[in-house]
Amino acid sequence: MARFLLASDDAWTRIGVARALERAGHTADHVTHLKLASEEADLYGVGAVLVALQQPEHRDLFVAGLRKRDPEIPVVVLLDAWSPWREPLGEAAVSVVLRQPVEVRQVVDQLEDLAGVS
Repeated sequence: MARFLLASDDAWTRIGVARALERAGHTADHVTHLKLASEEADLYGVGAVLVALQQPEHRDLFVAGLRKRDPEIPVVVLLDAWSPWREPLGEAAVSVVLRQPVEVRQVVDQLEDLAGVS
């Protein structure tokens, strides 16, 4: 069992992934205040973070804030098919980038792999 942090401005993504993680025996915390979350979210025991933010600047700031606090925490970025990916984050900041359409199970599998659980 692992604990995951989900940061998404899309309720369907956040709820769908959270439910799938919970069915697999994990817990999922939701980020609701994105500007403060990367600085105040409880990262203790988090196996991986899913970032599914549509605005690139919000995504970049959120990941940069996480990296300041914990440079080793695995981060999965989920992009919409039309969403641009900018290089400022680079490979050091993000573990995996997934582009939609993607099945929820693929997202869960990736999070589990990064957290070292199955």
